[in-house]
Amino acid sequence: EIEPKEKSKEESPKEKTPESVPETTEVQLPALQEPLESGQVVITVYKARDIEKKGIFGKADPYVKIKLGKQKAKSASVKNNHNPEWNFKAAFDVDQHTTEDITIIVLDDDFGKDDSLGSTVLSIKAVQEHRQLLNQWIPLEKCKSGEVLLSAEFIPQAIVEKQQEVQPIVIVKPVEKIVQEIDLEPKENKDEKVQVEKSPESKVVPLVAAEAIKESVPEIN
Repeated sequence: EIEPKEKSKEESPKEKTPESVPETTEVQLPALQEPLESGQVVITVYKARDIEKKGIFGKADPYVKIKLGKQKAKSASVKNNHNPEWNFKAAFDVDQHTTEDITIIVLDDDFGKDDSLGSTVLSIKAVQEHRQLLNQWIPLEKCKSGEVLLSAEFIPQAIVEKQQEVQPIVIVKPVEKIVQEIDLEPKENKDEKVQVEKSPESKVVPLVAAEAIKESVPEIN
């Protein structure tokens, strides 16, 4: 009878071990987003329509402001127009550390604080996946009415660097021409001054000779 009791004592800890497992709770981590590809996102805001009328007179001088983190761009204002055309283009740098999307805001240019006439957010990930979004009417949010017509294009970093290498070559040539023209101008001015200084001497000599001739010729009575 003693042996069965010893077996029961040995089996009892084995039965308790499974009970401790459910105490650990599993935590599901959110899926990590893939980092963005480095390059530039070029946004072109062509125009807007049906912009909300605010204020007593319902007039607006709208302009567009585009933001990506600390990068900002602002268009010119269009006076008293609820269907403005801007044709405004801006480029924004993007890399693997970029976490925000591009915000497009339509504002009323006014004295003091400019009132918001609506805004929208453009997903950089969507632009990179499609490479191009052409002539898209996007409704404005946080307003009663209005939408903007825009295009977006993603340019990979390798192409951006090639464009930057080509640009300095084009810029240097006109600078050389300007330098040459500046060097030539002082030389021409010096020559002109020398001619002006010599010209009075040539006028004095004939006058002296004429007076000498008059003295040498005897007067005829």
